[in-house]
Amino acid sequence: LFAVMCAFNGPAPCICCLVGVAVLLHGCGEGGGGGGNLPQKNRTTVLMMRHCARSTPDDEIFTDSPMQHFANYSGNSWPPFQVPVFYCTKTGEMIVQRQGEWFKDHGDLPSPIHVVADNVERDNVTGRAFLRGLGAIVTSSSFIIDHEPFSSGEGRDGCPKFSLGEVQDAIADQYKRYPQGPDFLVLEEAMLEIARVGAAGNWTVFDCRIENIVQHPWAPLAGNCNVASAFAERFLMEWFSNMTPGWGMQKQYIPKFIAIHDWYLKVALFSPRLHRRKSAPIAWAILNALESGEQGTQAFVGHDTNQGGLNAILGMQWDPETWPQNTTLPGSALRFDREGDTVTVSYVFPWLEGSDEDPIMHSVPVSFPGFPDGKVSMKSLRELVVKGTDSACHSAGNVRAAGFTHRDIVV
Repeated sequence: LFAVMCAFNGPAPCICCLVGVAVLLHGCGEGGGGGGNLPQKNRTTVLMMRHCARSTPDDEIFTDSPMQHFANYSGNSWPPFQVPVFYCTKTGEMIVQRQGEWFKDHGDLPSPIHVVADNVERDNVTGRAFLRGLGAIVTSSSFIIDHEPFSSGEGRDGCPKFSLGEVQDAIADQYKRYPQGPDFLVLEEAMLEIARVGAAGNWTVFDCRIENIVQHPWAPLAGNCNVASAFAERFLMEWFSNMTPGWGMQKQYIPKFIAIHDWYLKVALFSPRLHRRKSAPIAWAILNALESGEQGTQAFVGHDTNQGGLNAILGMQWDPETWPQNTTLPGSALRFDREGDTVTVSYVFPWLEGSDEDPIMHSVPVSFPGFPDGKVSMKSLRELVVKGTDSACHSAGNVRAAGFTHRDIVV
């Protein structure tokens, strides 16, 4: 643990105000948490939000052992989330509402504001909480549920599904391009020390490998990397849910642990080769909204797979200070502000600095290849989308789902 703590960077130079567990979110640094006080003229803003902090499943760990339950990989008992699997936690929903309040006071979102949420419970709850914070009334105009922008482009007319071999090759290529970090073993051993050894034994000795893509396509890498990724995500969701993460572990470890989870997603799920089809719908939905030039804000409420997919196909990069590069935190958003022919892009995120009661709303610029300062022309943005996606994979009829599903390759 000492080695992990030594590797951890110090706190960021930002502060906030608080009232109990209810938070008042404040931006810091140039541009604040909402992209700055832009002049009120014709402006088009698009948000690609990740949903609230949510519960995690108890039985989706994959290693050499047939045991899949979290309890088998720790000597300590995991505290329950008190909500169904993949549902927003109470505090997770509250933080999103506070974000909406912050955006209302400081984010300078142009009106009217429309929210499009994916057809899963956590996105529905997140979208409504965000609108409540903004002081907006939820109507059929301000809020809709539509799976279309968040769905994969695979399987549409002219956009075939990838074969199993193509998926395996793409993941293997990602693994080769992005090997595990040199400190991963130290971090895994720190997690094992925190959780203590469970019935499955010392899971850090299991090799990380591609396995059972058909059975669990959302977790195609099995072994120690799978356990570490699952632990890190659970610690994060506990922290953002006002629980005690890791049985009282120091919360400063979590950004370091999340680096393993982010690496896992990058290798297992965020291959540019695969997302040329998978992320074509969301990329074109954002581009179309910006190209419309209509005054107002369009907020897409989806998943880290949507944010990570855009990162993969557009070459986007953001560096949220002590969090890992290109991380996708609960409640975070990629923000696109168009004024004239220029689009300013930022990553906006709630940051719990040190404790559950110390959140910060902050933003950092998002760069693109050839555009390091977070500003890109509409023409260049279109060229990036065209180059990064398969043209046949984004056009489809409008889809609005009546029910909610809870297991898809979305997290």
